[in-house]
Amino acid sequence: MQPRKVQKVPLYLNVYLEALPEVTGKTWSEWDRILSTDLQLEYDVLPITQYLIARYKLKPAWAQMIATHYVFGADNASI
Repeated sequence: MQPRKVQKVPLYLNVYLEALPEVTGKTWSEWDRILSTDLQLEYDVLPITQYLIARYKLKPAWAQMIATHYVFGADNASI
């Protein structure tokens, strides 16, 4: 019998997801829901980052991390 492959989540992703609610006041699931419903922008990191900074007053680094995660890896998060 072959060992089952377990997909590991990179450490930085765990740290990011754990810190996200403390820093932004919302979990990844909440940000994903917000962006999926409110967003009428291109599916691109820069406009989403600008939207998060303007609408939610996030610091640029956090807005960019959320936007990048949304565009390139939203299905990787479980929090």
